[in-house]
Amino acid sequence: MDTVGTAPFKRCRRSLKPGGRLLLLVADLPAMLLSGWQSLISGRRVIAGPATVRPEDVATLADLAETGAYRPVMDRCYPFEQMVAAHRYVDTGRKRGNVVVRLDPEPRLDPAPLRNVMGA
Repeated sequence: MDTVGTAPFKRCRRSLKPGGRLLLLVADLPAMLLSGWQSLISGRRVIAGPATVRPEDVATLADLAETGAYRPVMDRCYPFEQMVAAHRYVDTGRKRGNVVVRLDPEPRLDPAPLRNVMGA
């Protein structure tokens, strides 16, 4: 799932199993036009374009997260006071997962990379 437009099919293709799906939530017109062709020739389904949000879909995603079937990758976590640092890190293009900005004053995660997620 690409939520920010930085993971085009060309880059993700080898990560997808045959029959796997790539959901491009932020797709430009060329990506939307190519998605059908890429699906046809690759054996992987590329879904691109605007989507409607239905309450039952959000509930399904919440259920998947609660059961552990879907686990978002978290790269770093910053307190709200370090918002500028969080943006600077994202702008480097080196992030490997989500960058979280916490609003509560009690940081639960170190802003350093999460080693267990990153495989280090």
